[in-house]
Amino acid sequence: MCKISGTKSASTKALIVCIAFLGCATWLLCDFNYNSRGTVPFADGGVHIDGSKEQDWIVTRKEMIRGGIAKEMIVVNGLFPGPTVHAKVGEKVMINVRNELPGNEGVSIHWHGINQRGSNTMDGAVGITQCAIPPGHNFTYVFTPDKAGTYWWHAHSGGQRVEGLLGGFIVYDSSQEKYTMGNGAYDDELLVIITDQYHDKFSEALARYTSKRSKGFEPVPDGGLINGHGKFNCSKLLTAKHRCIADADDLTEFILQPNKKYRIRIINASAFSDFKFSIDNHELEVIEADGAEVESKKTHYIPISSGQRYSAIIHTKQWDIGQFYIRAEMDDMNFNYLNLQLEPEVKAIITYDRNSIVYRITEFVKRETKRYKPNPSSKPWSELLQPEELVTIQESSLRPLEREEIPDADIQIVIYTKVMKLEKRNRAPFAFINRTSHIPAIGAPNLHVATNKINVSDIIPVPTITGGKNTEKWGGDQLLLDIPYGSVVDVIINNIDESSHPFHLHGYHFWVLHTFSPEKVNGQWYPDQKANYNVVNPIKRDTVNVPSFGHSVIRWKANNPGIWAFHCHMEWHMSTGMLMQFATAMENFTEEIPSAMIDHCIAERDLGPKLIKPLPGSEYERKSTGRT
Repeated sequence: MCKISGTKSASTKALIVCIAFLGCATWLLCDFNYNSRGTVPFADGGVHIDGSKEQDWIVTRKEMIRGGIAKEMIVVNGLFPGPTVHAKVGEKVMINVRNELPGNEGVSIHWHGINQRGSNTMDGAVGITQCAIPPGHNFTYVFTPDKAGTYWWHAHSGGQRVEGLLGGFIVYDSSQEKYTMGNGAYDDELLVIITDQYHDKFSEALARYTSKRSKGFEPVPDGGLINGHGKFNCSKLLTAKHRCIADADDLTEFILQPNKKYRIRIINASAFSDFKFSIDNHELEVIEADGAEVESKKTHYIPISSGQRYSAIIHTKQWDIGQFYIRAEMDDMNFNYLNLQLEPEVKAIITYDRNSIVYRITEFVKRETKRYKPNPSSKPWSELLQPEELVTIQESSLRPLEREEIPDADIQIVIYTKVMKLEKRNRAPFAFINRTSHIPAIGAPNLHVATNKINVSDIIPVPTITGGKNTEKWGGDQLLLDIPYGSVVDVIINNIDESSHPFHLHGYHFWVLHTFSPEKVNGQWYPDQKANYNVVNPIKRDTVNVPSFGHSVIRWKANNPGIWAFHCHMEWHMSTGMLMQFATAMENFTEEIPSAMIDHCIAERDLGPKLIKPLPGSEYERKSTGRT
């Protein structure tokens, strides 16, 4: 009890001190029973929404300071990363997206890893399943997830995910999953979204890349973020073009309890970078890859490519009250020049225990003075163990919990991927699958063409990279293959580039039968390599990393009617043409095209010529907005 006496001024000061003391004492001594799903949903502190309730998402541009750099970003409801959707298998998701971007900048959302069974129209791929949502318009995505796991959503036009338009998407099904909180597999979970960061706008970086002076070298990131936050050393800034504010951003901090099991859901949402993920002093027990539960495997490091996801369980220590770094180390194998600004190790912090007096005092000081800065002293695994003791998980070693009989393939498709610098394009780099560098038609997505909602002869032609005519059936320059219902398809991806390519298939999860990384440059597929296929419980996922000068073989069964994109998930390659499509089981397609989608395409066709810009080396240039 506080007793206040003396002058009015002195009494006021004493009252303030007394209240502060009582507040501190109460906060320190009360038993909080902290639950990271309480006032701060999850321990990641992000914004999480209930996918069973209709959501309104407003897409705008907003200046934000991330990693100390001030930059205009594209955000949902003012947030980066955007809201994390929590949904259940069999429960309808309804998200109304309104585009409030300036000018003619359209937008779409792709639900990465969600198979969209019976809802191909909702896949969000511009030029394939829809036209972009025009500024001032909205569209409601409605679909029902059919598989539990870790997924994410992101823009699928104009490189907008590089500008911040992305977020997590978690699907639950306690009857389908082995690893759940309900059965004691873990006590709580965290979402870790890893992104690389570019200080320039995407359009500026893409224009520089698609020019002769780039020599075909993809833009190397300037930094990286975890859950939208990071640190940048302003003294390393190479240009006055960007505004750097020292200490304007902090590393993401996760508050964990001791002696608990946490599921870490990891998403590589980068534009270009592969990462090697680890947590100091905490082994990772891998339990999921791209929505597929796997037999648990312990490791120190998890390599993860753009578009891929993993889940791993960590065990927090019983008595430790320290802090530990989460580390995501960029793999520089695909970087063709040295970026002197880049700090390739992206970090976040784990702090525990929240119920200790030491922690509560620290938190109180942090809240009241705003001067507290977490500063872990933990060391990476490489400084604690000998090289031969370090374990890095290999994709080929993972085995799904749900064992399936792998059917024999009756269709074999062989593709070659290559970034080429053509003389007719002034040696600017463009990406090809076989002989096609993808350019969609304007205002005529292929799903609308296939269902007779638009006739390609009614649209204006677009310039192609090779200078050839537009695809007769679909318009633009497109590689699209018809696959009959029930077919079992092998796709052999030959990578004849010096960089790897993480390939993502919409609408399906596929078995990874074989991946080959050569010691030298000749790692193309040959028929005798069928003997090396793993057809006994191979990993099943939706994104596979095809090694430099190597190849991968994937297999899937065509039982999901629709037109589905298959593309490199590195934004620089996808935005310059490394995309093809499969029209699978279209004889069984019964969906109706929403009227709002048809209206959006009419608006896009009305813009027509305004969306075409000159290509390098000719009178035309591929437009950088509205691309899939």
